[in-house]
Amino acid sequence: MLRRSRPPFAGLWNGLGGKVEPDETDEASALREVWEEAGIGRDDVARLVRIGDVSWEISQAGRAPSRGSMAVYLVDLVCGWECWEGVRDTPEGGLAWWPEGALRDRDEPRIVPNIPLIYPAMLADDALAEYHCRYEGNRLLSVERRLDGSRQLRYPAEASERRRTSPDG
Repeated sequence: MLRRSRPPFAGLWNGLGGKVEPDETDEASALREVWEEAGIGRDDVARLVRIGDVSWEISQAGRAPSRGSMAVYLVDLVCGWECWEGVRDTPEGGLAWWPEGALRDRDEPRIVPNIPLIYPAMLADDALAEYHCRYEGNRLLSVERRLDGSRQLRYPAEASERRRTSPDG
Protein backbone atom coordinates (compact mmCIF):
# COMPACT_ATOMS: atom_id res chain seq x y z
CA MET A 1 0.00 0.00 0.00
CA LEU A 2 1.11 3.55 -0.66
CA ARG A 3 0.51 6.39 1.82
CA ARG A 4 -0.36 9.22 -0.53
CA SER A 5 1.71 12.37 -0.15
CA ARG A 6 -0.53 14.43 -2.47
CA PRO A 7 -4.26 15.05 -2.84
CA PRO A 8 -6.64 13.52 -3.24
CA PHE A 9 -6.45 11.50 -0.03
CA ALA A 10 -3.08 12.87 1.12
CA GLY A 11 -1.99 10.97 4.23
CA LEU A 12 -4.22 7.94 3.52
CA TRP A 13 -3.06 4.54 2.28
CA ASN A 14 -4.12 3.36 -1.18
CA GLY A 15 -3.14 0.73 -3.72
CA LEU A 16 -0.32 1.33 -6.18
CA GLY A 17 -1.19 2.79 -9.54
CA GLY A 18 -0.98 5.55 -12.06
CA LYS A 19 -1.72 6.67 -15.57
CA VAL A 20 -1.67 4.43 -18.62
CA GLU A 21 0.91 5.75 -21.09
CA PRO A 22 0.05 6.18 -24.80
CA ASP A 23 0.23 2.85 -26.67
CA GLU A 24 0.41 0.95 -23.34
CA THR A 25 -2.04 -1.76 -22.29
CA ASP A 26 -3.67 -1.69 -18.85
CA GLU A 27 -1.67 -4.82 -17.94
CA ALA A 28 1.64 -3.28 -19.05
CA SER A 29 0.80 -0.14 -17.09
CA ALA A 30 0.09 -2.17 -13.94
CA LEU A 31 3.43 -3.98 -14.23
CA ARG A 32 5.27 -0.69 -14.85
CA GLU A 33 3.63 1.00 -11.86
CA VAL A 34 4.46 -1.93 -9.56
CA TRP A 35 8.07 -1.60 -10.72
CA GLU A 36 8.23 2.19 -10.42
CA GLU A 37 6.45 2.45 -7.06
CA ALA A 38 7.56 -0.74 -5.29
CA GLY A 39 10.65 -2.00 -7.11
CA ILE A 40 8.90 -5.28 -7.94
CA GLY A 41 10.08 -6.42 -11.38
CA ARG A 42 8.25 -8.44 -14.02
CA ASP A 43 10.25 -11.56 -13.15
CA ASP A 44 8.97 -11.28 -9.57
CA VAL A 45 5.32 -11.39 -10.67
CA ALA A 46 3.88 -14.91 -10.85
CA ARG A 47 0.39 -13.79 -11.86
CA LEU A 48 -1.40 -10.56 -12.69
CA VAL A 49 -5.21 -10.76 -12.62
CA ARG A 50 -7.65 -7.98 -13.48
CA ILE A 51 -10.34 -8.06 -10.78
CA GLY A 52 -12.42 -5.05 -11.82
CA ASP A 53 -12.49 -1.36 -12.57
CA VAL A 54 -13.00 1.61 -10.31
CA SER A 55 -14.21 5.02 -11.37
CA TRP A 56 -14.72 8.10 -9.25
CA GLU A 57 -16.18 11.55 -9.06
CA ILE A 58 -14.86 13.90 -6.39
CA SER A 59 -16.88 17.05 -5.70
CA GLN A 60 -15.32 19.96 -3.85
CA ALA A 61 -16.93 23.30 -3.06
CA GLY A 62 -16.17 25.96 -5.65
CA ARG A 63 -14.54 23.55 -8.12
CA ALA A 64 -15.66 21.41 -11.02
CA PRO A 65 -15.83 17.73 -10.01
CA SER A 66 -12.74 15.67 -10.80
CA ARG A 67 -13.36 12.32 -12.47
CA GLY A 68 -11.21 9.34 -13.32
CA SER A 69 -11.12 5.60 -13.72
CA MET A 70 -8.66 2.73 -13.64
CA ALA A 71 -8.37 -1.01 -14.01
CA VAL A 72 -7.66 -2.89 -10.76
CA TYR A 73 -5.22 -5.81 -10.73
CA LEU A 74 -4.25 -8.35 -8.11
CA VAL A 75 -0.55 -9.25 -8.22
CA ASP A 76 0.74 -12.61 -6.99
CA LEU A 77 4.49 -12.71 -6.43
CA VAL A 78 6.76 -15.65 -7.18
CA CYS A 79 7.31 -18.19 -4.44
CA GLY A 80 10.12 -17.17 -2.14
CA TRP A 81 9.84 -13.43 -2.78
CA GLU A 82 10.36 -11.68 0.54
CA CYS A 83 8.46 -8.62 1.72
CA TRP A 84 10.29 -5.86 3.55
CA GLU A 85 9.42 -4.70 7.05
CA GLY A 86 8.20 -1.22 7.93
CA VAL A 87 7.60 1.77 5.66
CA ARG A 88 9.83 2.69 2.71
CA ASP A 89 9.89 6.32 1.64
CA THR A 90 9.30 6.93 -2.08
CA PRO A 91 8.64 10.06 -4.15
CA GLU A 92 4.92 9.13 -4.14
CA GLY A 93 4.74 8.60 -0.35
CA GLY A 94 5.35 5.82 2.17
CA LEU A 95 5.22 2.23 0.92
CA ALA A 96 4.35 -0.71 3.19
CA TRP A 97 2.83 -4.18 3.17
CA TRP A 98 -0.58 -4.41 4.86
CA PRO A 99 -2.34 -7.51 6.13
CA GLU A 100 -5.13 -8.47 3.76
CA GLY A 101 -7.74 -8.33 6.54
CA ALA A 102 -7.11 -4.61 7.07
CA LEU A 103 -8.23 -3.96 3.48
CA ARG A 104 -11.64 -5.41 4.39
CA ASP A 105 -12.02 -3.43 7.63
CA ARG A 106 -14.65 -0.71 7.21
CA ASP A 107 -13.48 0.90 10.45
CA GLU A 108 -9.84 1.30 9.32
CA PRO A 109 -9.42 5.11 9.17
CA ARG A 110 -5.95 5.06 7.58
CA ILE A 111 -6.96 3.76 4.16
CA VAL A 112 -8.87 5.42 1.31
CA PRO A 113 -12.53 4.87 2.23
CA ASN A 114 -13.64 2.92 -0.86
CA ILE A 115 -11.14 0.07 -0.41
CA PRO A 116 -13.02 -1.89 2.32
CA LEU A 117 -16.16 -1.73 0.16
CA ILE A 118 -14.80 -2.53 -3.29
CA TYR A 119 -11.82 -4.82 -2.59
CA PRO A 120 -13.81 -7.71 -1.04
CA ALA A 121 -16.58 -7.24 -3.61
CA MET A 122 -14.13 -7.42 -6.51
CA LEU A 123 -12.56 -10.61 -5.14
CA ALA A 124 -15.97 -12.26 -4.69
CA ASP A 125 -17.46 -11.02 -7.96
CA ASP A 126 -17.94 -13.53 -10.79
CA ALA A 127 -18.19 -10.70 -13.31
CA LEU A 128 -15.65 -8.05 -14.21
CA ALA A 129 -17.57 -5.06 -12.85
CA GLU A 130 -16.98 -1.34 -12.49
CA TYR A 131 -17.34 0.16 -9.03
CA HIS A 132 -18.23 3.84 -9.30
CA CYS A 133 -17.36 5.90 -6.20
CA ARG A 134 -18.82 9.33 -5.44
CA TYR A 135 -17.02 11.58 -2.97
CA GLU A 136 -17.52 14.96 -1.42
CA GLY A 137 -13.95 15.96 -0.62
CA ASN A 138 -12.44 12.86 1.05
CA ARG A 139 -15.86 11.67 2.29
CA LEU A 140 -17.24 8.67 0.42
CA LEU A 141 -20.92 9.17 -0.41
CA SER A 142 -21.69 5.99 -2.36
CA VAL A 143 -20.31 3.06 -4.32
CA GLU A 144 -22.29 1.58 -7.20
CA ARG A 145 -21.53 -1.70 -8.96
CA ARG A 146 -22.06 -1.43 -12.70
CA LEU A 147 -22.21 -4.09 -15.38
CA ASP A 148 -22.41 -3.05 -19.05
CA GLY A 149 -22.86 0.58 -18.01
CA SER A 150 -26.00 -0.10 -15.94
CA ARG A 151 -26.43 0.37 -12.22
CA GLN A 152 -26.84 -2.98 -10.55
CA LEU A 153 -26.07 -3.14 -6.85
CA ARG A 154 -25.49 -0.21 -4.52
CA TYR A 155 -23.03 -0.42 -1.64
CA PRO A 156 -23.94 2.20 0.97
CA ALA A 157 -21.07 4.14 2.41
CA GLU A 158 -22.29 4.17 6.01
CA ALA A 159 -18.93 2.96 7.33
CA SER A 160 -17.32 5.96 5.68
CA GLU A 161 -19.58 8.57 7.18
CA ARG A 162 -17.11 9.14 9.97
CA ARG A 163 -14.28 11.55 9.31
CA ARG A 164 -11.17 9.91 7.90
CA THR A 165 -7.89 11.12 9.28
CA SER A 166 -4.28 10.65 8.34
CA PRO A 167 -2.33 7.91 10.17
CA ASP A 168 -0.61 10.55 12.26
CA GLY A 169 -3.71 12.48 13.23
